[in-house]
Amino acid sequence: TLKTLQLPVSKNPIQAELVRHIESSLKINKKPDAPGRDKVTMSQLNSIARMELCRLQGVDYSYSALFADIDAVLLPNIIALVGGLHGQSEIYRMLIATAPDLASIINKKVAIAGEVS
Repeated sequence: TLKTLQLPVSKNPIQAELVRHIESSLKINKKPDAPGRDKVTMSQLNSIARMELCRLQGVDYSYSALFADIDAVLLPNIIALVGGLHGQSEIYRMLIATAPDLASIINKKVAIAGEVS
């Protein structure tokens, strides 16, 4: 895991923002417990940070694309993790992006039977 990196000082505002994000990641890498998990939750699972990183890299931003390769069974745990770190607005964004996948894991017959009884 990368823990130090010397970067040239630049007056370019985009490069300065990228350096700020890199330094933040390096700071997380120095933590003894699960630095990879922390970096993912702080950058990729935070819609504002992800949007900013995409803009800085010149990549199209699509929040829902992040969840395309995640097994639907894992989504409730990821949503709970993100909600604890980033708050309600981030939970709402995740629910909107993952609603079809979440609906696919619900046993509809059991849910309807529970409502009837």
